[in-house]
Amino acid sequence: MAAAEQAERERQAAAAADAVRQALACQDCGRGQAAGLCEACDHRRQTEALIGEAGLLAAAGSADLSDAGSIAAAVAGVRTAIGDSAAAAWREFLEITDVAALEADPQAAADAYGFTVFQAAQQAVGEYRADALAVLGRTQEAEAEARRAFRPSRGAPGSGTTRVARTPSPPRRRPPARRGNV
Repeated sequence: MAAAEQAERERQAAAAADAVRQALACQDCGRGQAAGLCEACDHRRQTEALIGEAGLLAAAGSADLSDAGSIAAAVAGVRTAIGDSAAAAWREFLEITDVAALEADPQAAADAYGFTVFQAAQQAVGEYRADALAVLGRTQEAEAEARRAFRPSRGAPGSGTTRVARTPSPPRRRPPARRGNV
């Protein structure tokens, strides 16, 4: 009985703490009842992090990494490209949505815009990552590593076979647990 009462008190305390947290205003824009960070500001923060990541990936794939100006130019180019992509996505969104509903609810409009920009940044990161990996895969260091990984095997002289770097096998699936009498 005491354990049940203790569990109920803990549940009530957790619910009260959650209610207080939910009532907090957004620390970025001040929007009320945002649990400390509204959706639009959360998307803005995540988008900034993604733009930074995309900028570094672009620099890794195309900039002179010993030149800060070259890196800064690559990051600025990424920011512009993502901004252009987000603007195009927002125009497409406005074509398929009820603009009057967005105008009637500015918070919903801010949330939708933030999410649209966030998605554009996510897509850009994937593209810049693929480009950087392709460029880095063609470096002299990568080619030398590939030659070392695929050189003739030492275990069988003259066999002409090549040694391939072993990749780990996928984890084995466990059989489902039996229920009932075991």
